[in-house]
Amino acid sequence: MLETTDWIRPMKYIGVWWGMHLGVETWKMDERHGATTANAKKYIDFAATNKIEGFYLKAGMRAGKVGAVCKILILRNLTLTLT
Repeated sequence: MLETTDWIRPMKYIGVWWGMHLGVETWKMDERHGATTANAKKYIDFAATNKIEGFYLKAGMRAGKVGAVCKILILRNLTLTLT
């Protein structure tokens, strides 16, 4: 049981996984691969424009890509959720 929950902050978030749920993108490394830096930038810009506070990043992106995405999140003042 948690002793305190004052650190929990509900928010809306978005991430590159959304295209996978819709079936328009995939995790496979082919022309429909959705977990790309360019795709992440698209979703981050959408979040910043639409006052969506968080960005969900699925673990498995290469370290260099994660670093690039994190820099953009900081510039857009968005929260990162990483699993």
